[in-house]
Amino acid sequence: MELQNKDSLFSFIFSDVKNESETKELAVLDRITAIYFTIYFFILALMLTSENHYFLGLIIIFSIGSLFFAFICTYENRTRLATSLICATIIIISSVLTICVSYDAGYHWVILTTIMLIFFDSRSSIRFKLGYSIFVILALLLITLLSVTAPILSLPSLSFIKYSCAMNIILIGIVATTIAYFYRSKFADSEEKIIQYNKKLLLMANFDALTLLKNRFSINDHMVDLACSCARSGDSFFIAIGDVDYFKHINDQFGHDAGDYVLRTIANIFIDYMAEKGDVARWGGEEFLFTFEKTNSSQALTDLNGLRERIANFPFNYEESSFHVTMTFGIEKYQEYLGVENCISKADTKLYQGKNNGRNIVIN
Repeated sequence: MELQNKDSLFSFIFSDVKNESETKELAVLDRITAIYFTIYFFILALMLTSENHYFLGLIIIFSIGSLFFAFICTYENRTRLATSLICATIIIISSVLTICVSYDAGYHWVILTTIMLIFFDSRSSIRFKLGYSIFVILALLLITLLSVTAPILSLPSLSFIKYSCAMNIILIGIVATTIAYFYRSKFADSEEKIIQYNKKLLLMANFDALTLLKNRFSINDHMVDLACSCARSGDSFFIAIGDVDYFKHINDQFGHDAGDYVLRTIANIFIDYMAEKGDVARWGGEEFLFTFEKTNSSQALTDLNGLRERIANFPFNYEESSFHVTMTFGIEKYQEYLGVENCISKADTKLYQGKNNGRNIVIN
């Protein structure tokens, strides 16, 4: 039961805002800050009462009402008002305490935490944030001057000052750490979104959306790298172009969705078959380009015929229809003096020779 209550309180504090124009992070940070200072002010009120500062203790108790109102505002799509109320309450109470009770207790330094809170609001302009920072600095200077010249209501005990200093240090540390944590979480989320977005852009730039194979741009880069590597090592590689036979008939008979199913299915076969032999990409439409790497002419031809047979023997089942698909290939060995583009052109020419020679064949 106690654990459920803790979970409910946690969910309540970290609940999202209703308005899309409001930011959840700032609202939650305002709530937590309001809770911190409510506890802080309550303890201060008790301490001041023990020092016979009843009026100041009463003022601080009333200021807790302002923090409570700010807390409620974060659930009513008034987060910026909540932030303003929290900052104003902190500045006023800290100033009064510093001037009237003790400068040495360090109440005024608590005001610096409001700068971090203001800077966390992404909707405020940088001009406003810098202006607020200057205002806080000037306010601290003024408080310092007034605390020297203004009379102290009654000199607090040394233990009171020490406890106040310790409490202020703890409060500033906790608030600063909390805001820093929220900053880190906010930027970490942004970084993660950027990373995921960049991955998506990379996927779109280098891979075909339908088959998830490399696209023409990506495989071209790969072949350039292969050509450079072969020039250094003396290895050879082969370029093959393959085309699905009678692909238009598949679309006409079963529909374009069936055509997409065929392309996705043979792409999966390619990925599995070419895993340790080279690479494959969708060259365009129903055409695919293959690279057979670190091999000889005989083995490359054997591997390509093996792929052709695997496609021809694979049972394609779309909805209630079963059919077979064949492919025709042309293959050419990369020659440095020809270059990549001419080798692709020669492989493509052999592909069309295969189309004219009955299809479902490899032309070497």
